[in-house]
Amino acid sequence: MKTIHNTLLTAIILVMCFGANAQTPIVQVNTSFVDAATSTNYTASGANNSTVSNKTYTYSYGTATKAAGHTRQLNSFTIGGDEYNYIHNANSYVKIRRVNNAVVKTDRQLIWVEKAVNAADNAVAVVNPYNDNMEAVFSGNALNWGTDNLFANQGDGNGNNNNIERLDVIFAGGIISEQNNKVGFALFERGNDNEHDPFVIAAITEVDVNGNPTAYGNPLRVGIANWGNLPASTIDYYVVRRDPNTENSLRMSTWGTQNIGGVFISFSDLGVNTGEKIYGYSIFAYDLPANATSANLVDYTNTTYFPTNTSGGTMQGGIDLIALTGLLSIPEVVILPPTAYNIAMPSMLNTAKLTQMLPLEATAATGDIANYTIETLPAAEMGQVFLCTTQGCTPLTIGQVLAPEEINHLFFLPNPNYTGDVVFYYHATDTHNQISNTASYTIPLIAPGFGPLPVKLLSFSGSINNKSVVLNWQTTQETNSSYYEVQRSADGSNFEPVATITAKGNSNSTVGYTAADDLFFYQHSKVFYRLKMVDTDGSFKYSAIIQLRPNAETKTTTVKAWPNPYTSQLNTEYYSSNNGSITISLLDMNGRAVAATSVTVSKGRNSFAITQAQSLPRGTYILQINNGSTTENIRIIKQ
Repeated sequence: MKTIHNTLLTAIILVMCFGANAQTPIVQVNTSFVDAATSTNYTASGANNSTVSNKTYTYSYGTATKAAGHTRQLNSFTIGGDEYNYIHNANSYVKIRRVNNAVVKTDRQLIWVEKAVNAADNAVAVVNPYNDNMEAVFSGNALNWGTDNLFANQGDGNGNNNNIERLDVIFAGGIISEQNNKVGFALFERGNDNEHDPFVIAAITEVDVNGNPTAYGNPLRVGIANWGNLPASTIDYYVVRRDPNTENSLRMSTWGTQNIGGVFISFSDLGVNTGEKIYGYSIFAYDLPANATSANLVDYTNTTYFPTNTSGGTMQGGIDLIALTGLLSIPEVVILPPTAYNIAMPSMLNTAKLTQMLPLEATAATGDIANYTIETLPAAEMGQVFLCTTQGCTPLTIGQVLAPEEINHLFFLPNPNYTGDVVFYYHATDTHNQISNTASYTIPLIAPGFGPLPVKLLSFSGSINNKSVVLNWQTTQETNSSYYEVQRSADGSNFEPVATITAKGNSNSTVGYTAADDLFFYQHSKVFYRLKMVDTDGSFKYSAIIQLRPNAETKTTTVKAWPNPYTSQLNTEYYSSNNGSITISLLDMNGRAVAATSVTVSKGRNSFAITQAQSLPRGTYILQINNGSTTENIRIIKQ
């Protein structure tokens, strides 16, 4: 549930110019509240090496603390009569760059959170949902949590020091502005009015294939006077932290009361021209030497420019940055990259025959998809992908560019000796020459059956009427058959049982069977079915997979995740029928939540980078998305 909060935080906008660049103080914002979907409770001491480490507290987060209004999120703010809106589908993610120092040598998670009203002395009652991953906390637009002493390596009396030397906000595919003074980034800080900490910021102008910044624009120094004070923004907070080597949960180290300040930095402020593509921005400590050039910003391990003894006792590195990242713009002045989608073919028997493939798929944020580029192809021992026309079939080549009309004419010829997943990768380019993410295409090949089947299947088909599915199959021979398990899948790979039908047992004549499936709550655009044909001795075989398309009204939300399996970055797209909020959770195979965060979504397609997934150990997990009324699960694999 989202409750619009337009009341407070209003005043006059003051535009202040400093040298060749101007940063605009933010003093008027429009926010909303998003409810948490999780409840977390535990008992633990205060943070190690803090003034409260010898005390024990009862910790509670999210719905364990209050009923509603857990995460306060920014929707927009007004500058000079223009309303700047938060762009939810900008596909950004956060990377925190660490260098160990004399005080901190771990991936410390140091976060400040909002304190619940009337919290008891022996309790740590937190408004926000539990999240101990800083990169996940910062991958959104929340105003009521952030980090303490972002760049301070030493000097904090409560032990709230960090080993962070740079914070990168990266936009996959890049961003292009059509008015460089009407789009940019908003930063907010927890602190006292007129005392908000300075920092340095620069635009990321180039990235490598892994999304790491390789070039920057000129650094921009943002001083104390550039901040605006948000009226009626007083917030009671705790600072909580977790050192992974010694603590298994967030522990409170201190608390206090401060206000919120904000500053807007446009593309123009950062020296970015209209029509020039950038890939986000990075934030640096204020003790970055004044003579540092854009080239000096790339190597954050160079202690000449990134000293590892920055003190929290000064304003050089003590910025208490609020966890709001992303892009803000007046309407229709931003060109975002397109999104390409992972494709998973239904499992197919390797009959060594040329088989038509599902088309590649992508959508353009602005403009239209111009073409698709094949980045990789399956190894020769797996098979070959062909483009077939009336003139014949020709094998695809790496780097081949396909027109939109050609993606419907792709065929795959498997190597007769191969079984397993056949995978290749592609991306899309739109009419603005923006390039999408890299998407995977998977063709699961299974070997033809060996030994006698419990049944001889003559046919297997299905039909949909409104939201009801009817499945029919016929057998011509059954020998000691026990039952048929009807299985359903949203992706053609991960199946679940939906019905069990008792088999005839033994028969030499044609036998017909029928099963029904209700798709009232089904929320995907495609549905796959197969039969598990089980013999009386427990042996079984699977039928071929059939694919049906539910009626249009069945589709209310859709979730896709890519790449899957993944090694570092996991992306997801969520199709929502309404504006609102969702909770994204990662569960282990025992159903335990290992990470969770809430995000605001707009009606239509929304793309996110699931940064919590980056720190997970290798294994299989469930990506779960809950919109308050329905829950969708996708199995993901971390390699």
